[in-house]
Amino acid sequence: MFWGAIAHWNDHSEQKDGLTARTAFSYVTRIATVLSRNGVEVAHMVKAKKTSEFLKEGELADDEMSPKNIAFCRPLVDDMRKRRQFLTQHFEYRRQAEDILATDKMLSASQLRQARMFGTCAGFAAIELCGSPLRVTNALQLRHRGPTSNLVLPRGKASHFLVKLDAKEMKVKDRKKVPQIKIRKNALEGAQTLEWYRKTIRPLFPYGNEEWCPVENPQPLANVRFGRVQDRSRSAESIYFFIAPQSGAHLSKSLFYEWISEASAAIGMPMTAHNFRHGLASILLKRSLANLEKVAKFLGNTPAVVQRNYAWINVEAVIEETQDEIMDEALG
Repeated sequence: MFWGAIAHWNDHSEQKDGLTARTAFSYVTRIATVLSRNGVEVAHMVKAKKTSEFLKEGELADDEMSPKNIAFCRPLVDDMRKRRQFLTQHFEYRRQAEDILATDKMLSASQLRQARMFGTCAGFAAIELCGSPLRVTNALQLRHRGPTSNLVLPRGKASHFLVKLDAKEMKVKDRKKVPQIKIRKNALEGAQTLEWYRKTIRPLFPYGNEEWCPVENPQPLANVRFGRVQDRSRSAESIYFFIAPQSGAHLSKSLFYEWISEASAAIGMPMTAHNFRHGLASILLKRSLANLEKVAKFLGNTPAVVQRNYAWINVEAVIEETQDEIMDEALG
C-alpha cells in the first residue's frame, strides 16, 4: 500500500491538487520519524527515500545538483561523442523499435512490450530534445484529440507539431509566460520521429488504434499485431498522445520511469527522465555562460535557480578563463 501511495503521488504530482516531489519527500520523512519514535518499523520508508526517483527528486528540490546528476552531465560537457549520443538518442530508440517490428509474424508479449517501450521513449525524447524539456507529467499528458487538445498535429502546409500548454497546466500565474513550442521537421528529426510514433507505435496500444479489427471477420495479421482484437464496447480512441498499455488513460509516470531507465541502459546511456533537463542545460551553459537567461527560459526556471543548480559548470569555466588570462600575461 505504501509503494502504491508513492506511485499515486508521482502520477498526480503535477496536477492542480497533487503533491509535489518536495512535499512528498518531506511527508515521508516526517511520518517515518514519528513512526520510528513509536516503535513502528520504517525500513520500507527509508528504502523508498533511497530508491524512488520521485522521492529523490523531492530531496534535491531545494539543493544544488546532486553528485549523481553532475556525474551524468559531466561527460556531456566534456565529450563530444557522448554529447551527440545524448542529443540524438531518439534515433537509437527508434532503430531498436524498428528492428523488433521488422517481422511479418505475430509479436510475442515480450516483443510487444519492447516495441512499445522503445517507440514511446523515442517520441518522448523527440519532444524533450527537439522541442523543449517539458516536465514529465506535462509531456505524458499531451492530448492531440478532443476539445482540450494541447498538441497540434501537422496540418495543411505546416510540417511541425505545436505544443500549447496553458498557464494552469504549467502551474504559473502569468499566461504570457507560457510560450507555444514548435517541434519542427529538420535534420534532428523531431517532427519526423513524432509522426513515426503516431503512425507506427501508437497503434500498438489498443486505445491508440482507431481501426481495431471486428471479432466476427478474419483479419490480416497486420491488423492484430498488438495482440488483441476489438472489443466494441471499448473502441473509443484515447485523447492522449502517450497511452497506457491497457486503458485509454495517459501513460503513467511510474511506468515511463521504468521504460526510460531500461531503454536508455540498452543503448549505453543509462539515465532518468529528469536527465533530459539537466543534460540540455549543462550542454548549453558549457557552450557559453552567456546562455544563463536563455537556459532559464528554456527550462521554465528563474536565472537564480539555474545559477544554483549548475554552478559547478560556471566555476570550472571561470577557472579556465582565469588560467587563459594568466597564460596571456605570462607569454604576452
